[in-house]
Amino acid sequence: LKHPSIPTISEVELGLQQFQGICIGVTGTNGKSTTVNMIAKTLETLGHRALGCGNIGLPVCSAITQDADILVIELSSYQLHWAQSLKLTCGIITNFAPDHDDYHGSEAAYFLAKAKLKDFTHGTLFVDSALAEKFQGVSLISDHSVESLGLNPLKSEDYNSCFAVKAIQEVTSHSQSAIIDALNR
Repeated sequence: LKHPSIPTISEVELGLQQFQGICIGVTGTNGKSTTVNMIAKTLETLGHRALGCGNIGLPVCSAITQDADILVIELSSYQLHWAQSLKLTCGIITNFAPDHDDYHGSEAAYFLAKAKLKDFTHGTLFVDSALAEKFQGVSLISDHSVESLGLNPLKSEDYNSCFAVKAIQEVTSHSQSAIIDALNR
């Protein structure tokens, strides 16, 4: 169905071409939906019109028709693999573990699909410290702002909360204490 003279773009890209607000991209092997929901709920508690969308269920093209000023977008490796031009304010890679070899062909190809998030992130890309070490071998990351969080992956709620606080600080003017208070409500 693909024709060389007709560009093919993803649903996420189509939606983001029409959206003028803030976009937070979230990917990882595990914890994407939890992190997206946590960020969107906390932003709403802080008074923002935020929506979780993307791979989580609500298509981006549907989300942009609602009254939101911030989209928190769950992005799968499949969506990132084919993406060409996403515009994200900041990004989060929750973690990485070998998965989807049937689709990507190898652990390295799967990692590179997830790592494409950095290409679309104009602000900070938040990753855990173990993943930051893995990124050192990816030359494309060198000119991007990457913040490594020393997190304990065994405490997944703390893990997701840290990502939520950092991302919300990146895209709003709320203090860390106000964000944590909203997160705990």
